[in-house]
Amino acid sequence: MAIVHSAQRLQNNKQQGKSDNPNPVTGKDWSLLISIWLGLLVISICNTAHSAQIDYDRVKSGELYFLDQENRSFTPSVAMYSDYDTEVTGLISQTRLEQQFHNSSTEWREAVYVFPLPDDAAVYRMEMLIGDRVIVAEIKEKEEAEKTYQQAKQAGQKAAVVHQQRPNMFTHKIANIAPNETITIRLYYQHNIRYHAGQFSLSLPLTITPRYMPGSLQLSDDGMESLRSRMGGGLNPTTTGWATPTDEVPDADKISPLTVPEASLTSPSHKAAIHISINAGLVLNQIESISHDVDWRLDGTHYQVDLKQTEVPADRDFVLTWQTEDAQRPQAAVFKETSDQATYAQIMLVPPLQEDEALTLPREMIWVIDTSGSMEGVSIEQARQALSQALGTLTPKDRFNVIEFNSDAHALFPQAVPAQQAALRQARSYVSSLRADGGTEISRALQLALQGSAPAGYVRQVIFLTDGSVGNETALFQQINQDIGDSRLFTVGIGSAPNRFFMRKAAQFGRGSYSHINDLNEVQQKITDLMQDLRYPNLRDIQLKDQESKSLSAEMYPEKIPDLYHGDPIMVLVKLEPEQAELPLKLQGYSMGFVTDQQALWTRGIDLAGAAGGKGIGRAWAREKIAYWMDQKTLGTPQEEVKKQVLPLALEFQLMSAYTSFVAVDKTPVRPNLEDLKTTAVPNLLAKGMSNNMARFPKTATPSLLHLQLGAALLVVGLLLMGFHRRPKSETGR
Repeated sequence: MAIVHSAQRLQNNKQQGKSDNPNPVTGKDWSLLISIWLGLLVISICNTAHSAQIDYDRVKSGELYFLDQENRSFTPSVAMYSDYDTEVTGLISQTRLEQQFHNSSTEWREAVYVFPLPDDAAVYRMEMLIGDRVIVAEIKEKEEAEKTYQQAKQAGQKAAVVHQQRPNMFTHKIANIAPNETITIRLYYQHNIRYHAGQFSLSLPLTITPRYMPGSLQLSDDGMESLRSRMGGGLNPTTTGWATPTDEVPDADKISPLTVPEASLTSPSHKAAIHISINAGLVLNQIESISHDVDWRLDGTHYQVDLKQTEVPADRDFVLTWQTEDAQRPQAAVFKETSDQATYAQIMLVPPLQEDEALTLPREMIWVIDTSGSMEGVSIEQARQALSQALGTLTPKDRFNVIEFNSDAHALFPQAVPAQQAALRQARSYVSSLRADGGTEISRALQLALQGSAPAGYVRQVIFLTDGSVGNETALFQQINQDIGDSRLFTVGIGSAPNRFFMRKAAQFGRGSYSHINDLNEVQQKITDLMQDLRYPNLRDIQLKDQESKSLSAEMYPEKIPDLYHGDPIMVLVKLEPEQAELPLKLQGYSMGFVTDQQALWTRGIDLAGAAGGKGIGRAWAREKIAYWMDQKTLGTPQEEVKKQVLPLALEFQLMSAYTSFVAVDKTPVRPNLEDLKTTAVPNLLAKGMSNNMARFPKTATPSLLHLQLGAALLVVGLLLMGFHRRPKSETGR
């Protein structure tokens, strides 16, 4: 407020042109103004620096962990265990996730846990288990669910609520866990199976890579409270995140869960058990996981997949892949689910691959590599190896450039250059020297990568190698949509727990595709596949029509089928009226062509009458419709209009969303009135392969680096104020 008052007084004086203003701007005003601005500037810098790194060796005791000072080990006061039971039928997986929270302390606890789910997860049921009792949660508007939870919490009742923070990030809050008690939260969700180039894949995210929060500190009441709690060495009990809200990420404190290395835990916690059952209807082979050791067996018509170990640390995504026999590779799959109101169909078609050299054009490939602090460790090795291999696939007729980014972005060449040997040698040397450090300013990298256009006759492809660990996803999607021009953006997820929501949506807004390198052993094959996919065209202008070639009058998502790349299938969810449920349909598209006179029409018929029965297709359709409206919000549709579309749909299908949450309350109060309730942030495990510098520990002593920087700011303030106080004495003595 002092800034505002001083600035207003200065402006008034200037406008009135008065030298005898009763409240003239004095040296004190200037000192105060400059001091506060300098202080805010340094604090803003500190916030960015602190979000990038916390020193593992400087952690001291806090309320979440009991610290062994001699051995530097940690014992959680609330232990967490997860059990995933997943059934795959057709193109949809159904998962029952049980998360157990055990209070090992002697105090009553509220557990707060920020956790990941697949970014296309449709969460449709929640239960709270207390001993043998099961309390089924209700779905309510988000604010109402939170109010219900807080009232139960204050009344001493056991209660749980789950909110969506991002499509792939959720928050559990469980109130009034008694000492030495275990409460289990059971979530039911479904998500789509991915299919690419003959291979099916299923991913279960188990942890969250710490996000980078760009921007300046918010000076709202919530922002200042969050800052004060961190400067005091603690956490804001309403958020329990490590980050402070900024103008670019106003919910930074809600999406910044604590993270600890698995090796630092002294008691069993953060373990996961996983079981997968696949009902494929076809003979499968090559069932394997690049992320974990698994065993599988055929049990009747189902393939049962289990971890070789009973349980594993929840420190990386679980990834399972499988294929069918070559002769049985699906060219089309149609599943149908009928309710009282409508019939919902899920359609997958695999168009024939086009590998005709005559269809290709030379490429201008802009490679963008993330060298921020979150990439330190195995991730930067994967990225360097991937980029070096990709450079070797370029032909002399191609053009290329390399951009690396962390807190800033730098291009190897002022503009793309021909892929001649001298330039390639320089690029390989440059890539091999890259190291991971600093922030994740993706916006600057996008600005550099998307500016300009390719020469006539070239296809411009921008390939982003990153873990996507940022909190300002929406602003980046808007930037991509605005600046993409004639370029195409392809994202390559790096690391054991990338931000798949950002990677997939960035590629969607950039009219490209997304892939993921999970392990160093995958780099060669994944880059070979990617370069193959980018070399050949496939389909564009894809439309679903009836047999008379008229556009189908039905609600379909995606509303506009995106361009299709080499190896990708067409995936459509459609709501049909009763009279449409048995109609023959067809999908048709044109070659992306890269060459305008090579546009061969491709058509494939769809037999709805012979479609197999499916489970959860209506929910999948509703989830895609919700995603469509959230995309419209990103593109500028007012939030009120988006909420008007999403809220009734989410309530009708009982789906969690940005506007709906599940809440469960045990009606009987259990916590004595005289007993305090301690809020505990349950951390995620640090993703495998990441440096311990990226750990975010609970309630640490105030970070020494932050104190040092704040001290420097206060020193500047003090010197300025000293100068002000000394000036009157000097003037008096004249």
